[in-house]
Amino acid sequence: MKEVFDQLGVGDESFTPQNAVDVISDAKNLRLEPSDFGQSSTNYNTLVKKHGSMHRDIAKVYDKYQSTVRFHFI
Repeated sequence: MKEVFDQLGVGDESFTPQNAVDVISDAKNLRLEPSDFGQSSTNYNTLVKKHGSMHRDIAKVYDKYQSTVRFHFI
C-alpha cells in the first residue's frame, strides 16, 4: 500500500496507508468497488458510518491498489 501511496503522491497525517487498508478491507467486505465511492448506497453509507468521511483520494488509491494486486497475481 505504501508503494501505491508513493506512486499516486497521496497521504498525510490523517490519511495513511493503514487507514486505506482498513477502509478498502471493509469496502471489499461490503462488495463495494472503487467506482461506488461517493455514491449514495446502503453499503457506502455503512462504510462512512464506520470510518467517518472518506478521504478524497480513497477511490483512486483503491483502484490503483486493485490494479497492483491483480498485476502481481498474473
